[in-house]
This record gives sequence, C-alpha cells and structure tokens, in this order.
Amino acid sequence: MPTEQLYYVQDTRQYVGNCALWWCPDGNGYTTQIDEAGLYTRERVMTMRDTDRPWPKDLVDAYTVTHVRLDTLKNRTGFGLHCGPLKPEEFLLLLENEMSKAKQFSAMEKFRY
Repeated sequence: MPTEQLYYVQDTRQYVGNCALWWCPDGNGYTTQIDEAGLYTRERVMTMRDTDRPWPKDLVDAYTVTHVRLDTLKNRTGFGLHCGPLKPEEFLLLLENEMSKAKQFSAMEKFRY
C-alpha cells in the first residue's frame, strides 16, 4: 500500500533574508527552520491560499542542508571580531573561558523569575 504524499507549505508572501517561510504544524505560525515546519496532506493543501506553495516533503528533504550561521555564532560568542589571527590553542582557551561564563550566566538566569 503506497504511503500518502506529504507536503511542506511555503508562504510566498515574504522571506527572511534568503530563507523561505514554512508553515508550522497545524498552521500555528511560520518558521524558517525546515525541521520545525509542519507536514500537510494533499487534501489540506488544496484548501490553502494561492500564496501558499505546497512542496513535496521528499523533494525539500533532498535539497535540505544543515549549516552553521557564522554571523550568529560570532555575535553570540564575541569571537571573530579580533583584529589579528589567533593560534588554535589561543582561540580554544578564549572560547572555553567564554563558554564557562555563559554556563554560569545561564544557571543564574534560571533562578531569575
């Protein structure tokens, strides 16, 4: 028995940077993260707006890549803003120190509310 084709649904009215907006599960908002997107049946996508594009799950999954947004990583860690190059051991020492501070801050935040 063949399985039913499922679809990710793109809202084509806008983009976030270079990213598509996908419907979340049960139509509860939108996301740029495909792993947070909902899956919809053919029957359901036939009732959607003309600005909503159903993309077959298998096709989208075949073209999905995982990557790290270096701009976000740099902004959250403060690294990448140094003027000169760092030796790997210097960078790792700085990063480990920063991660230790972040863990302490995160633990304090849990008790803030």
